[in-house]
Amino acid sequence: MLEYDSFVKRACGVWMRDNGVDKSFTKRFTVEAPPYSLMSIITLGFRKSGQPLLEVENCDEYIGRSALVVYEPNLEYFDDIGIYATTESFAVNSYMETLVLLG
Repeated sequence: MLEYDSFVKRACGVWMRDNGVDKSFTKRFTVEAPPYSLMSIITLGFRKSGQPLLEVENCDEYIGRSALVVYEPNLEYFDDIGIYATTESFAVNSYMETLVLLG
């Protein structure tokens, strides 16, 4: 479950359900934009490693644009992977590899 601080999305709390128990959640970590920046954060999904994949709007020199980044919660570090676009243009879908032929 994702918990945003407000409409401007400067922080996002990541919560996980406890062993499948209904209504029982534990906060795993919080992703926070650096102080004094104009950044806002949208969580798009998660890697297999559990690291969140984020769209970061207004990141440093890219005001008015977004960057696709991976967040490392243990180091509190944003890893810019070098993909940029207009604001709110990123989308993530999951897939499963298979050897089954279609058709």
